[in-house]
Amino acid sequence: MAAVKSLCNTGVLLENGRVGSIGVIEDVIEEYLSNSIKDSSISFKVSHKENYKFNSFRILNSNGIETNSFMTGESLFFDIGIQNCLFDNSIGIGVYFYNLNGEKLAGTTSFFGSVNRINKSNESNNCLVKLKIPQINLTAGTYFIELVLAQKNVKRLDHYEKIAQISIIDGLTNIGSHLGYFYINAEWIIQ
Repeated sequence: MAAVKSLCNTGVLLENGRVGSIGVIEDVIEEYLSNSIKDSSISFKVSHKENYKFNSFRILNSNGIETNSFMTGESLFFDIGIQNCLFDNSIGIGVYFYNLNGEKLAGTTSFFGSVNRINKSNESNNCLVKLKIPQINLTAGTYFIELVLAQKNVKRLDHYEKIAQISIIDGLTNIGSHLGYFYINAEWIIQ
């Protein structure tokens, strides 16, 4: 989308062959991207028996409610379902955040050997990985989430480039609009 932005001043968004919107390129791109993914809870139909495939994904707030809107600095929770989940130290999972221009801004990764395990209640090899980000330190805006499952230094096992979209709302009143991509927690002292 960054290339489109640099080449065009205005844009036309087509929806099923009809003009859906015309306007400034930034607005049209944002509308296109925001309409492409609307749900914070996604289930996948997995028909084959290969190991390590994502089969569900949910975004939750600190109250356990599914949402895709958060205040700057608010806690963010992910429930990530994985099919045929065998705890192998060489298998890793990554969650990454991108802006609307496709630039990777932040992310977190972990290998299964370092993930806390909870006793499974079913007999299948499916598992639910719970990820908590205590503070989402992105500034106000719209972001895409990428989900990756990989075997260390070998291959990517499963991947969803734009699995979900979240909106961060400025929780810092007026001065928040002057921040960059990241909100930095700092200790301030006035003497």
